Amino acid sequence: MQTSGEKPCPRSGFASGVSGENILIFRGETGSEARSGGQVFSGLYSLDTKTLKWERVDKFSARVSPSPRGLCASTTSSLDRYEGMLFFGGKTGIDGISDDFFLLPSCFYLETY
Repeated sequence: MQTSGEKPCPRSGFASGVSGENILIFRGETGSEARSGGQVFSGLYSLDTKTLKWERVDKFSARVSPSPRGLCASTTSSLDRYEGMLFFGGKTGIDGISDDFFLLPSCFYLETY
């Protein structure tokens, strides 16, 4: 299957979901080992399943945006009037972890303690 647009580079440990007619790919990392020390990626990408066109959709307008990470939990959801991909936590580096929630692409941030 041939696609066009701004495609995400090869990665593992990414979060994915489906929203309407779009497949969403969020963040991820290089390497398949949990402690590989690979690079963690930024970026939220959307593949329109009708046109087969990729688009990077993480042009955040909020004060807070998610850091690059891999291995986070995710689902597609709606919260009040915000729709998109809800994710929690993830690995932010070789020993870094995160415990925050974001709803993308709206970038609605929920602080955790």
